[in-house]
Amino acid sequence: MKNPLPWQDIETVFLDMDGTLLDLHFDNHFWLEHVPLRYAEKHAMTIDDAKQVLYPRFRALEGSIDWYCVDYWSRELGLDIHGLKRELEHLIQVHPHVAEFLLALRGTGRLPVAVFGDGDYLMGVSALWTAASTRTPLLIVIANNTGYYIDEQHQAMTSATRGRAVETAHVGQRIAEPEIDLLAMARAQGFEGCGPIARRAALRDAVVAGVRAVEEGECFLIDVRIRPDYEGYPR
Repeated sequence: MKNPLPWQDIETVFLDMDGTLLDLHFDNHFWLEHVPLRYAEKHAMTIDDAKQVLYPRFRALEGSIDWYCVDYWSRELGLDIHGLKRELEHLIQVHPHVAEFLLALRGTGRLPVAVFGDGDYLMGVSALWTAASTRTPLLIVIANNTGYYIDEQHQAMTSATRGRAVETAHVGQRIAEPEIDLLAMARAQGFEGCGPIARRAALRDAVVAGVRAVEEGECFLIDVRIRPDYEGYPR
C-alpha cells in the first residue's frame, strides 16, 4: 500500500455494505442489464428500447423509499423482481480480502459494533456463526420493531393513495403472534446476549455488559425493542 492508513490515530472503523464489503457488480448488472432484458422480453421490444423506458424511471426515484422497494418495482414493471434476483444470485461476491481485513481488526483494541433491524437480522442470522466460529469479538444491537416496518408503511401509503383499505398493510410484514426469540437464534449460532430490552433505563446496563463481553473476546447480541414508527414518513 503506497499510503498506509494511520492506524495509530484510528479508533473506530465504519464499513458500508454495498461497494465496500460487497462488490457492486451484482446490483449494477441486475438493474442496468438484467431487468431491461426481462422487461424487453415481456413487452416484445429491444433491450435498448427497454433501457430508454426504464432508466429515466429509475433515476426519477433515486434516494426515495420506492427506489429501494423490490415490491414496488415488481408491481410497477409487472416483473417478479425477487425471482429475477435469484437468477443472478451467483454474481453476489465479497470484495477480495474483506474477510482478512475484518479478522485483522481482531485484537487491535477497536470495538466492532453492528446495529441493524430485526428484518435484516432474520435474513442473515447464520452469518453470526462465522463470527463465533472464528472467535471474532463482535457486539450486535438489534433495533427490533417486530416487523418489516418500512415495507408495512409503504403498503399503507400505497393503499391510501389508491383508495384501498390500509387495515391489512401489516399482513406479511408484521413479525408477531408469535414473536420470534432473536436471542435464542443468536445463542444457537454461538453468541451470548441479553434482551429483549424494552425500557431505556435498562439499555445502558445491557450495553455495558455487551462491551465488557466483547472486550473479553466474546460475541454478544442485544435485542432492543423500539417503537414501530418513523417520524416524518409520508402518509
